Amino acid sequence: MNHKTRKTAPPPTASPASRYGTLSERDLSLLEPGEWLNDNIISFFSLIFNDLSTDNLILDSFFLPLLRLGRTQDAVFNSPRYQEAHNVLIPVHMENHWGLAIYRKRAQRLDLYDSARLINASYLTPFIDQLRQRGVTGLIRTQLQHSPAQENGYDCGVFLLGNAYCHITDNPLWDQRTVRRARPTLQGLARRILYPRCSSQNPPSPCCSLSPTPPPPSPPNPSQPSPPSLPQALHYSHPPLPTQCPSKLPNPSPPLPPPP
Repeated sequence: MNHKTRKTAPPPTASPASRYGTLSERDLSLLEPGEWLNDNIISFFSLIFNDLSTDNLILDSFFLPLLRLGRTQDAVFNSPRYQEAHNVLIPVHMENHWGLAIYRKRAQRLDLYDSARLINASYLTPFIDQLRQRGVTGLIRTQLQHSPAQENGYDCGVFLLGNAYCHITDNPLWDQRTVRRARPTLQGLARRILYPRCSSQNPPSPCCSLSPTPPPPSPPNPSQPSPPSLPQALHYSHPPLPTQCPSKLPNPSPPLPPPP
């Protein structure tokens, strides 16, 4: 899935750390249309999605490659979060393509989701071997599940995030149109988390210089769906992305009430 012309990404620059890690400007630029997502983006949103459910655990994208290198990942398998989760979501990187595997503990089944249908059970062999070594007996079935198809060679990573988010939140899977509209939504969320405010005492942070001024609101169009909404809790936890430095902003509005 590498039939596309690569655009030149900006040089990496440091960004503040958050509880979900950090992303450089190079990483954030990969959420623009036509770009492949990297491990940093996948792992960043995996941590965010883990806040949405206690029954599901999505691992970062380095989990499976480390298993392939012989790292047993004891810290993951022995963690209370892994032990208590009913479903374990595993990002699967296949050279130039992303897919998602979901290990359903109670059913002892691996469900595979892939927008290009390239994934197969062989990519999960190191994980299955670890399950055997840790006392999981019986047949572990693998099953390729329906996933909306991508229509290009670069949106597989966004489909992975969409499949994970929709399974964790029990929402319909994203199709190609929704994936296209999800990119700016995900990028905006990442910027709100990494740059919650601009300080007039310091040089402007990227949230001041790179955030476009929103266009004037247009009348609603019933035939055009809105971008995929993010959980209400995330919107309350992170203020809207600023479009100007604080010295140009009006007095802050009162804090929003807690979500119901």
